[in-house]
Amino acid sequence: MEARASTYNKRFGSLSAAYKLIGFQPKPRYRWAETKARIHTIVGIAIARIVSSIEALGANATFDGETRLLTVNDKIRISVGSARCISYGRGSGPRWRVRPDCRPDSELTLVVKMNASNEKIQSYYLLPSNILPQTRCKKFCITNRVFSISCRYGRLDALVRALLSTHETLA
Repeated sequence: MEARASTYNKRFGSLSAAYKLIGFQPKPRYRWAETKARIHTIVGIAIARIVSSIEALGANATFDGETRLLTVNDKIRISVGSARCISYGRGSGPRWRVRPDCRPDSELTLVVKMNASNEKIQSYYLLPSNILPQTRCKKFCITNRVFSISCRYGRLDALVRALLSTHETLA
């Protein structure tokens, strides 16, 4: 008798939960849900640090976790996405799959790029939101041409300064 994924979901909550019960640990590249949850937490902490850094510099910033929209001084809206490292197996180098949040009501998109182990942030990419919708339905990697016109920041404080200077330019 063949077991279906829905059977595992009903009985154990998920296939990962069933694996835990029997002591099986899949290779890291097969732990998608765990990786997604970890990245979501890391990006959330980074956004909280961005908001507090902007406010420490005397500006106003808010983040709506439901819409994933960061707003600076009630003027500039930035959608937040991430780029996770994926591996296609032996002999294949790492690639970063981008999950942008293309929102029509944002001027900029911030893509947080994780390191090769997806355990910490490697860099931040800031790019105009209006260039992303054309790539929404495709497999979208960090090597896509749209990232050649983006601004890349290796440090959070440099990103915060750029966000504040962008706001001053638009004001």
